[in-house]
Amino acid sequence: MPEKELFVTVEITEFKTATQGDVEGVGVLRWKADKLYRWVKNDESSAMVAGEPAMYDVSNGATMHQSVVAAATAVAADVAFFAGICMSAIPTLGFGWILVDGIYEDATVDEPGTTAIAIGEILIPSATLDALQRAVGLGTAATYPRHAVAMEVVATATPATASETTIDVLVKAN
Repeated sequence: MPEKELFVTVEITEFKTATQGDVEGVGVLRWKADKLYRWVKNDESSAMVAGEPAMYDVSNGATMHQSVVAAATAVAADVAFFAGICMSAIPTLGFGWILVDGIYEDATVDEPGTTAIAIGEILIPSATLDALQRAVGLGTAATYPRHAVAMEVVATATPATASETTIDVLVKAN
């Protein structure tokens, strides 16, 4: 008798559309090497992109860890619940992986208007862009249990307008 398959284990950069369904079991966690990932549903009315921060959808109450929304369209309560970074594009109402613990290369970050972001600064989701942003200045930061840490310097935008870039970050959203 053949062994029963316990997990589908979709590749970390693979996603499934709503019609393809939830093949992993929404909310499931997977360790791969030194990184922790969560399989989630995109509750947005548009696709989410790789490198974009995702927030848990708090309107789902006890099952909020199963679905995510984008930073720019999240309600204020969602922004406080940073879920992780999208590993690939996740289609509208589709399913995909987010990184919840580990190093992510090329995460989307808001370029600051005045002071550059230093290595080691705490980053949290922006309430206006689908990007991470500086929490507050080093040494004055409140405690953010779910955050990312800048692993590269982010120079100021020229001119000082809302723009985005990508840098490596350490994600601590679990």
